[in-house]
Amino acid sequence: MAQDHPSGTVINLRFPKISRKAFVSKFCRNAEIWMWKTGLGKILNVHPHIFGQRLVLDFTGNGQKVPLSYIENAGELYAFVTAADDLKDVQVLVANASVQIWMKSGWFSGSARILPEQEQDKVLQTFPPGSIFGEYGARLRPESQKRILVLSIQRNAPCTGEKGPGQYSWIWAFTTLFFFFSWAKNRKK
Repeated sequence: MAQDHPSGTVINLRFPKISRKAFVSKFCRNAEIWMWKTGLGKILNVHPHIFGQRLVLDFTGNGQKVPLSYIENAGELYAFVTAADDLKDVQVLVANASVQIWMKSGWFSGSARILPEQEQDKVLQTFPPGSIFGEYGARLRPESQKRILVLSIQRNAPCTGEKGPGQYSWIWAFTTLFFFFSWAKNRKK
């Protein structure tokens, strides 16, 4: 909304109030997706015993991307949804189970489904929080957080092409060349 002021027109912008925790959560989520897009996603899985293993689910129905912790057991992938924002995004699986999976072993098309409560409880009892979220991640998780939604993911076929993990990896080559030529130019002076 614009207001008249003696020194000119002043525009007052109103930003929605957001808690610090929600802001940090959203920032970390977007940073993790950006790391996968720039080809650095595998770095997130360097120490799975400390930080857990991470993947990104790309929902083909609405284009949302959600980074999640996962564990692989006998070829079956189980992803764990803990944040309330992610729960809303994952509900799209009821209508369309088709997903793309970005993980350290590659990029796959597949299907995902939300496990019934009995199967979720069985999976959560089989794997302790330390094996799912890593030692550090399990310490950060409050015991009071009751519900963890478990997804079962089936990989169907490997994917190739654009719009996947590493689609912006050219940035690293560009910045390396830019800094090299900047350094070379300053060295000649």
